[in-house]
Amino acid sequence: MNRRTVLKGGIVLAVTSHTAVSTAEVGTEEPLVAAIRAYRAGLIAFGELPDSDFGKVETYEPWQEILDNWNEPARTREGAIEALRAALGDDDGLYGCEGADRMVKAALGYLEALS
Repeated sequence: MNRRTVLKGGIVLAVTSHTAVSTAEVGTEEPLVAAIRAYRAGLIAFGELPDSDFGKVETYEPWQEILDNWNEPARTREGAIEALRAALGDDDGLYGCEGADRMVKAALGYLEALS
């Protein structure tokens, strides 16, 4: 077992255990929040890839595509907040990507449904 294997296993464990905890405690996690968290976990995994693995391993890309094509309002206050954080986040968000606009619309959809 090498360092890379341990890191990859740690990321998978962190993502899956986090999801398991929130599912057990709160019920079903909002899909938007789950997608944003998976995207952020993918960014971390991407940052830890050695140069030789760039382009060979999918990390954040599938999740960015999902967020770039998101067309539903956030379902919860937490979802709206996370969507706005993702839209504005420079390091761990979608700032400057198609998904940023989609996240603002998702948050706005939640807020408009309140009235």
